[in-house]
Amino acid sequence: RTLRKFAVIEITAMKSPPEGTLEAVCIIKGIKPTNVIVHDGTGVWSLDYWAAAKRMVGDSRFLPSLCEVNQDSISEATIKKLRPYLANESFSPEAVAQSSPGGAALCKWVRAVVRYREVSKAIGKSGD
Repeated sequence: RTLRKFAVIEITAMKSPPEGTLEAVCIIKGIKPTNVIVHDGTGVWSLDYWAAAKRMVGDSRFLPSLCEVNQDSISEATIKKLRPYLANESFSPEAVAQSSPGGAALCKWVRAVVRYREVSKAIGKSGD
């Protein structure tokens, strides 16, 4: 319940997102990134969640949609995609809060969703 409207307003005003936070939310919600060319002269393509994340956060139903996520239906493949974020030291609520209190709240939400999923799987509640 640490997510409030101010968090959404703060995040939408940012020129770049808190590292990994919105990507992880997109992954949980099944929102796909766009492919973009990395502008370093190599011509390499990269996945970019920022455009999708701005649309997601800009939706007036964004906060309610987080409460509506069916945590029991999150697949093991989704959890595997989130593991690198969770292992990253900069993806902690404390670290994210230094640049974005709103991002810290979303980081806590992501961690809570994953923890719930892990516990429900351990007790046999989940189907996967």
